[in-house]
Amino acid sequence: MPVTPQAPIYAEGSYAQLQVHRAGKIAAFFALICVIWVAVSAACPSARNQLVSGALAAVWAVGAPVWFWYEYYFIYRANDGGLADSFDHFKHGQQTAIAIWAGLAASLGAFAASDFAKAPSTKFECTAELPDGLHAVPPAPAASGAIRQGTAVLTCKQSAA
Repeated sequence: MPVTPQAPIYAEGSYAQLQVHRAGKIAAFFALICVIWVAVSAACPSARNQLVSGALAAVWAVGAPVWFWYEYYFIYRANDGGLADSFDHFKHGQQTAIAIWAGLAASLGAFAASDFAKAPSTKFECTAELPDGLHAVPPAPAASGAIRQGTAVLTCKQSAA
């Protein structure tokens, strides 16, 4: 039987249709929040933003398949669920939704794992210059290590890693 986009899957005004419409709105809102979060995280990378991005990716990766399972077994197959002869249309809609879900889940996961989302780490490069005749001595049994004669110069530069 051909799939026609105009054919309804659920009866108009049914509780099943209401549940699916509400879940779709919640999922669209959550997806929008995820996209906005990625944009904000890209502008201000930090360890916290990376953690939140990873958590959003995990929730999206688990939440959507749970919804697909729930919709099929508890809404579509319920007594007042899907209309007769709508299974092909339902299955096509699920496959389209899975493609969107997988793309967003992969994008969120890749962003959370990328160096782009991480806060820039700073490293210090230090050098010590000892004047002629200056040397470090090992600690004596009753004293701590010391540098004798003159002044040592310690220079440190901060560099982005």
